[in-house]
Amino acid sequence: MPNLRLTNLEQPKFSLKSLKVKIAARCKSSSFRLANVLLEETMKAARGHENSLAMPVLVNYPQVITPPSKHERFCIFLHDLNWRLYPGNFQDPELTDRNCRGWVERASKIITNSECTRDEVVERYRCDPEKVIAAPLAQFDDGTAEDFDAAKYLASLGLIAGRFYLFPGVFGLHKGHDALTEAIEISRGADPVVVTCGKPLDGISGSTGALATMRRSLAARWDKLIAEKKLVVVSGVSEPKMRAFRDSCRAYVLPSQYEGYGFPLAEAIWHHRPALVSDIKAHKEILNRYPQYKLATLFPPHSGVALAAELKRISPAQIETPTDWQKKIQAAWSWKNTVQKILSALSSTPDLKH
Repeated sequence: MPNLRLTNLEQPKFSLKSLKVKIAARCKSSSFRLANVLLEETMKAARGHENSLAMPVLVNYPQVITPPSKHERFCIFLHDLNWRLYPGNFQDPELTDRNCRGWVERASKIITNSECTRDEVVERYRCDPEKVIAAPLAQFDDGTAEDFDAAKYLASLGLIAGRFYLFPGVFGLHKGHDALTEAIEISRGADPVVVTCGKPLDGISGSTGALATMRRSLAARWDKLIAEKKLVVVSGVSEPKMRAFRDSCRAYVLPSQYEGYGFPLAEAIWHHRPALVSDIKAHKEILNRYPQYKLATLFPPHSGVALAAELKRISPAQIETPTDWQKKIQAAWSWKNTVQKILSALSSTPDLKH
């Protein structure tokens, strides 16, 4: 993107800048010093570009640290307010919410990745609706490596193109793992489901108590489903392998109980694959945006029984030649255009124009 420059605040080698950040990071979690240092150093770097023109500053995931002590010329990007509905995903959800509120109050502009998250931010923090802008994220598409044999990779997992489902999720109390597991258990004869989050006990030490409990409860059930060849579990999947899953799955399975955006459904639409999706606001927002997409089937969130019925009902879908509207989506729905929308939001903010 022209006029877009990224500055890495944390230098790979020892520097005064990195030392300041390390010292500030040692402060108590309630201290605003870290945020102040990060913003000050980032703004210095932004002003250091050619012609000394100030560049907009965008803070991603601001809620992980205490907000700065004063209002500054910066914007923030919020992906969701997950801690409100599923506090068990967080070590200290109340602190996370206080941090987020402080950042929202001090920011010049708030950018969210969906209209439903925008509405949630406005309602939760009572901020000016004009201050919050929705800029939905775009689909990654790095293409497929020419030397990658997708059919061979699928065969190594015991999979056949068009005869498996895909759940490209991560572990979280809101992702619907319980409903998915129940559905697989009771859907006799259905094709297997591929999950990309890894086995429940892998890396569990970093989980909160509630999330670790959920993952432990899944472990034995998943082992049984794996043995029955009804579940295929992978992790750390490269982009060419993910592309093989996306292109060859019978359908996406997306049982989330809450999402700030619902990126996997956006993937399904972009690749024109069928999708079994939970009936939640984020999913319906995406479907409403693309009414030409007719391959989605909604089911009630939390209902493994309803999902099981759909797993048995859906018929294999062939990859269709892109229609004109699909080509328009794939041309317009790009990271370049997403970044352009975010830059437009930044540039429209008072004192942030450059």
